[in-house]
Amino acid sequence: MATEPTDTAVILYTYGTTGRPKGAELTHSHVMLKVLTCHTVFGDVEHDVHLIALPPFLSFGGVVQMNAGLASHATLVLLPRCDARSALVLMRRHAVTFCTGVARCTGPCPPGSHRSPPR
Repeated sequence: MATEPTDTAVILYTYGTTGRPKGAELTHSHVMLKVLTCHTVFGDVEHDVHLIALPPFLSFGGVVQMNAGLASHATLVLLPRCDARSALVLMRRHAVTFCTGVARCTGPCPPGSHRSPPR
């Protein structure tokens, strides 16, 4: 099926913090912009191993980190539930090079996994 940049790629459902819950449509071009932004900000490292500590159904976990990781051919390691001890075990077992998340879920990220934007 052919798609256009303005076609809906993902529908994220909100919690309704500003009203009733609703579906927020993200277009293909929006998702690609997020992926390209991640590559610009975080860089592209050969043989990256990403710890996906945020749920894939959330914007950053799925749209940003998962798609950016896939686009850069990174290995993706999924954290099944928000648990710092499990995150540390996975980081060691899989030699994670990049992680994002909430500190209570991941604990401290491994040294070198916080990349600064290129100068």
